Amino acid sequence: NINSLSFGIETATTYGIGKVDVAFVFDISGSMDGSRIADLKIAARDAVDTLLVEDPKEGHEDDIRLSMVAYNGAFNAGSYFEAVTGRSPDQSYTYYSNGRWRTFYYSTTCVFEREGSQAFTDAAPASGQYIESAGVYSRDDCNDDGVPQPLTSNRQPLYDYITALAAGGNTAGHLGVAWGWYTIAPSWSSIWPSPSTPLAYDEPDSAKALVLMTDGEFNTVGDSSNGSSTWQAKQLCDKAKAAGVRIYSVAFQAPEAGRDVLEYCSSGSEYFFRPE
Repeated sequence: NINSLSFGIETATTYGIGKVDVAFVFDISGSMDGSRIADLKIAARDAVDTLLVEDPKEGHEDDIRLSMVAYNGAFNAGSYFEAVTGRSPDQSYTYYSNGRWRTFYYSTTCVFEREGSQAFTDAAPASGQYIESAGVYSRDDCNDDGVPQPLTSNRQPLYDYITALAAGGNTAGHLGVAWGWYTIAPSWSSIWPSPSTPLAYDEPDSAKALVLMTDGEFNTVGDSSNGSSTWQAKQLCDKAKAAGVRIYSVAFQAPEAGRDVLEYCSSGSEYFFRPE
């Protein structure tokens, strides 16, 4: 004789992301030497194995792509140096010594931050908004192993990049944030190879993420008039998040100041990690 039943209902919706661009930013400064960089390499390789499908369905081979950049006291732009600075890597420095002017010729692919009104945006390099090249006294501040690896769905170049990482130098963390963002920024499409062209921000069913991995306080800048490394990193993180990039940060036993900037840059408490 039951005429009616009262009961509660719970509903749930599941959804998937069709395409993803993920940039990994590695700190390879001197303090990362030893067990920390060894742990970073293990974590990075695990991330590659987890994110990249081993046998993707036909037509979906490039749905997930990863890029990698590394920084220490400066950033090594490698073969992209001329495109991002508007200068040749072969440079000269003129100085006065022993009663006459002399010229010292050198080559560098090291860069610092961008200056001017586009300093904290993802605007493509161009006249008035080029990246600053490292000068004669700082031409070797970047690590040879830090040349950017543009977006790829191929595991092997990512494995090779991780294996080659070596620690040394200072910590210009803002450069890592900037270049990680550049590798997934659609405005930089003209810089990267065609297969590495970043997705548009408004690409349907897509996502962009940046993963920061460091142990240290951001403490090195190329031009102090731009502000401290920490301050610059925060400006870049704010702009990247506003563009729709999700930022994950991993603090490898970082000091308080290092943890603070990483937590600030993350897209929320659930995006900030402190592996001990």
